[in-house]
Amino acid sequence: MTSELLKNKYVYHYTSINTLLAILHTYKHRKEREKNYLTFHASNIFKVNDPKEMEAGFQALKRFLPQYEELLQIPPNQRLSQVFQTNELEKKCRDEFIKRDIIDCGTVPFVVSFSAKRDYLPMWSLYGNQGKGICFKFNVYELISDLPNSCQIGFVSYGKELSKEVKNETLQDIYNSYLNSTSNRELSSSDIISELATLCLSLAPFHKYKDYKYEKEFRMVSYQYYGLDLKEIAGKDDLNIINKKFIIDPYIKVSIPTNSLKEIIIGPDANYEIICPIIKRILNDTRLPVQISKSKIPFRINK
Repeated sequence: MTSELLKNKYVYHYTSINTLLAILHTYKHRKEREKNYLTFHASNIFKVNDPKEMEAGFQALKRFLPQYEELLQIPPNQRLSQVFQTNELEKKCRDEFIKRDIIDCGTVPFVVSFSAKRDYLPMWSLYGNQGKGICFKFNVYELISDLPNSCQIGFVSYGKELSKEVKNETLQDIYNSYLNSTSNRELSSSDIISELATLCLSLAPFHKYKDYKYEKEFRMVSYQYYGLDLKEIAGKDDLNIINKKFIIDPYIKVSIPTNSLKEIIIGPDANYEIICPIIKRILNDTRLPVQISKSKIPFRINK
């Protein structure tokens, strides 16, 4: 997508009033030189509400990768898809890199989720405190213009197939890097599994099952490297022992460019007359020039 198109594109983050107040409170007390950013929490991808995160991307890659390698005429002994040719290797790959709260190479994706849907009732219900929360509006161009190099960002694709952008750009870049790094050495099955896992780590966070298509999700993915050989430290290949020895963070702090925030929408079942003046006062105190509006959805939870 070109820069000109991105300048007029917006994404939305639904959350609670308490989360908004915590973000603004943290911003208010930041040092002046640090006030180009808001602090958000990125969630460990293995602890979000979809219990099959990473699995959809793994399955889509399994379907497409052999075709891609055949098209490029990759030598059979260098093809990552050879992992899928035996149940034993595929199971090992899935067990070590897809199913665990932290994977053996020590890298875990953490995500901040946005939606292309503005003032959307299903999103209010699921993520906006059942309509009593708020929704941030961000300009995509400004959101991605000043992100750390450790972050990847983009729209999520849904269903059985990888998106055209992933097939034509991301996969090609990652696979070329893999081929360049392994051209002069013979790879073991463990090497192949590790390389395939690295590919999954880059692609799978941006692919989900079709059940979530209504969310029209846009993601920021930050990769946290733990640098631990967990199996060696735990003493044996047992997930329960690993989890008892190491508490992996459910979230990490990430920085969102302040100038990308354009509007705060107050939820359809929130008390606008009370909440709006409070948010306005805090925004004035922090000198954040952000518009405040109210949801236009007629919605109320009767309790």
